[in-house]
Amino acid sequence: MHALHSTLLPSSVICHSLFLRNFTPSTIYPIPRPVTAVDLPDIRVVGNLVVAGGEDLRVFEIREESVPVSGGETNEVNGEMNGNGEMVEEDFFDTGHAERELLKYETTQRLHLLTRHQLHGTVTGLAALRTMDSSVDGLDRLLVTIKDAKMALLEWSRGDISTVSLHTYERCSQMNTGDLRSYIPMLRSDPLSRMALLSLPEDSVAVLPVLQEQTDLDPMQETSRDVPYSPSVVLCLADISPSLKNLQDLLFLPGFHSPTLALLYCPMYTWSGRYRSAKDNFCLEIRTFDLSSGGSFPLLTSVTGLPSDSLYLVACPAELGGVVLITSTGVIHIDQSGRTIATGVNAWWDHTTSVKADKSSETRRLSLDGSKCVFVAERDMLLVLYNGDVHQ
Repeated sequence: MHALHSTLLPSSVICHSLFLRNFTPSTIYPIPRPVTAVDLPDIRVVGNLVVAGGEDLRVFEIREESVPVSGGETNEVNGEMNGNGEMVEEDFFDTGHAERELLKYETTQRLHLLTRHQLHGTVTGLAALRTMDSSVDGLDRLLVTIKDAKMALLEWSRGDISTVSLHTYERCSQMNTGDLRSYIPMLRSDPLSRMALLSLPEDSVAVLPVLQEQTDLDPMQETSRDVPYSPSVVLCLADISPSLKNLQDLLFLPGFHSPTLALLYCPMYTWSGRYRSAKDNFCLEIRTFDLSSGGSFPLLTSVTGLPSDSLYLVACPAELGGVVLITSTGVIHIDQSGRTIATGVNAWWDHTTSVKADKSSETRRLSLDGSKCVFVAERDMLLVLYNGDVHQ
């Protein structure tokens, strides 16, 4: 007996989104205009937006267009009699010279759908990359991860997305023998596109080195390589440090000469009922991932005793340095030397951690579960809560 499955309606939910500065040629070259479209306003593409949900993948253009603005109220006579006893309806008849205002335009941004595809698997992550070919055409590449530990490198070609390479790790021992019930895939890419990481079960990561120049190849290799990457490696974090387990979050940090990774993990679990005897069990390590020198991972910074309700990390701009740790009760900045500055956003801070913090923001009574943080400037960060409220 065979079982068949068919999706009747595409997924309408959006689980992942990514902004790409130059994914389509329209972001570099102006959009061609018809010869007859002389009076039409110019359209400028400022970037691309890629969204994914379920098996659905959509690519948009972010267009800046000039749209006409109505210049106030107009004297319309609908269904009324004029002085000659004639019906004037919707200003169809123009019996005199009326004063007309000049048409004004304002610039607005709109989304223009370019393509939509149904993938063979649930999308679990999106990341931006630039390869050796990006130095030729100036376009970004898109890295998509699919359920069951699969990665696809995509590019824009001939008016649609095309696949550059496929990478699958579903036959790794971590996927065959690991606990998949608690497995949450995390896709991360280096800010300079030198490497991409995909988390695997059993505290392992799949490393995909990305080539930026021809000199990145092995000096013993005389012929040029057609693919823009080196062979991927599956790395067990326990081989780097025995305490690296129960990985919570990881991300690349900008401003380093070599790919540098921040890892948030907890060597032992705890829960709210054991806070009197065991709390502040999270740790942070910042390590350099250099596969070119035989796989060395030197430790730069190590911080222990972080709150037990730690959620995720946010990379700070290179001018500021360090990372921001978001917990359910507060925000902590950790610089490259390991110094911490914390602030609580509700009254539960003292019950969940012993870390000293500024309590001037406790009256806000915020809950950071399900929140999202992003830096919009060197020292300005937006904190978007689960209910849609935004705090700066």
